Amino acid sequence: MVQRLKTTREGWAWVLKILYMVLAVPCLLFLALASLLTLSDVLKNGDLYQLFFYGMIWSALLIPVGIFAKRVISKRRILKVITNDIKHPDYFMPEHGYEM
Repeated sequence: MVQRLKTTREGWAWVLKILYMVLAVPCLLFLALASLLTLSDVLKNGDLYQLFFYGMIWSALLIPVGIFAKRVISKRRILKVITNDIKHPDYFMPEHGYEM
């Protein structure tokens, strides 16, 4: 089987995805932990800008996880449909003249 060549856009998307996972996610996890520790003080003071910042941190962590989970579920669903279609007895039923 021949593997197709990736376009320049796909290559750069892959590089950016790897850089995000290596550089941004550890920093965001550290900031998210710090936000959890200071959340009660921020809620008492009612600082909306800091709450917005915490929301941005958590969304930058949770949105990629949601996208990954959605892709995994959709790939599993597609594979399940394909395997059920292949296993179905009506998928390939040659007539008597075409059997070997």
